[in-house]
Amino acid sequence: MAKRRNKKAYWIIFVFLLVVAIAVGLIFFRTEILRFFKADVISKDFGVESSIPISTGSIAASENGYIYIYADNGISVYKGNGEFLRSYLLSYSDTQITFSKTHVIAYDKGATSYTVFRDGKKINEYNAKTPITYVFAFDEYMFLLCEGAAGYEGAVYCSSYQTDVVIPDGYKNEIQYSVKYPIYIDIFDDEDKFVTVCCNPDDMSKTYIEVFEIGKSTPVSGITLEEFLPKIVCLEKGAFLAVNDNKMIKIDNKMSKTTILEDSIITYISRYDKNAYGYAIIDDEVQIFKVDSENGIEWSKEVLSASSGLLSAEKKIIIWQGQSLSMFTLNGNDFHTIQADSQIQQVLAIGNKKLVIITPRNAVIYKY
Repeated sequence: MAKRRNKKAYWIIFVFLLVVAIAVGLIFFRTEILRFFKADVISKDFGVESSIPISTGSIAASENGYIYIYADNGISVYKGNGEFLRSYLLSYSDTQITFSKTHVIAYDKGATSYTVFRDGKKINEYNAKTPITYVFAFDEYMFLLCEGAAGYEGAVYCSSYQTDVVIPDGYKNEIQYSVKYPIYIDIFDDEDKFVTVCCNPDDMSKTYIEVFEIGKSTPVSGITLEEFLPKIVCLEKGAFLAVNDNKMIKIDNKMSKTTILEDSIITYISRYDKNAYGYAIIDDEVQIFKVDSENGIEWSKEVLSASSGLLSAEKKIIIWQGQSLSMFTLNGNDFHTIQADSQIQQVLAIGNKKLVIITPRNAVIYKY
């Protein structure tokens, strides 16, 4: 009888320990999941589709739904569902990445090499005539901002993506579009024109702006501003914005100026669908806003928190700060908020209602 009691006691202890072990395992598993994604605070209409482990300091880009992760002298390419496709070695000293909806370009800043990618594959590697300062990528054209032959003078060259082959020698008709020191480029969506912003590094009190037709080396118009506004955002009908940290002016196709914002803290501004969307502190309020070519600021909306990034894409405005990401419609209406477990460093929109959220450890693909 005593043996039966002992055996029964052993089974009770065994079952108890088993239940405790399972419970601890479930708690640990849930904790680890939340540690990476905090999935319990993501709304039911959002979901983690997959996650790509990355190393700290990785740079991300996307085109045509493909995801590119650069780290340790190599670019790895993934499908939009996180499936690994291929990788490429880049022997660059100072690798920079730029991209549009259709192309990714990796270039060696301060050197002459650059590589063009499309549809998840490497097209080819090319060489500029002089060391590259910046590359700007758009859907149909790319622009190389290069060092000039004399002093601080620089050069802007334009290249086409026709038939997946960059025009021979990397340039369109061998045209140099500027002899000043170029620092920024934007292109009009509704016409074959682009705007260059140039400066004199020895005298930053002025900004030199020129509008070019692609294929013609003489500017069709231009304006000199008696202040430094280094960023340009093209709108439509030949209008564009010139912006610095605390002022934004609109310039129309007649080169007439209208002040849109001043005495504000303008942190981010980007173009989407021929309009501009930005983030600024206006009248002591943290706001997102829309600017169009006709009305200036069409609307502005106070938001609750600061932002360390802004993206306008896929008919959404996206801002993020720390571990929080907020999405708005193009009318400024709240759409949704995502809470990640790690600090958000970069966000990509890759189509099909998917975001790639880059943290120090993962590129997390969210479906919304």
